[in-house]
Amino acid sequence: ELTFSGKVTATAAAATGFIVGDGQGHWAPAVATVKGKRILLSSPDMTAPQVARYDWADYPNGNLYGTNGLPVAPFTTEYKKP
Repeated sequence: ELTFSGKVTATAAAATGFIVGDGQGHWAPAVATVKGKRILLSSPDMTAPQVARYDWADYPNGNLYGTNGLPVAPFTTEYKKP
């Protein structure tokens, strides 16, 4: 589950552009469900996802927009130590 600071909407019936990973380098496409400020992610190919990416690398098909009309920028939830 991802939580945004404001409401986000998809330009189609389903939100696109998400992948989930197990934290060990394995990635799978994700199904995303938008619920106001939250997005619920799941994948039949990933039983216990630990990290998520949006509009990342080979997945530039994101369709999320904020209430300001601007597209949501690409991001990752991975934490890298400085």
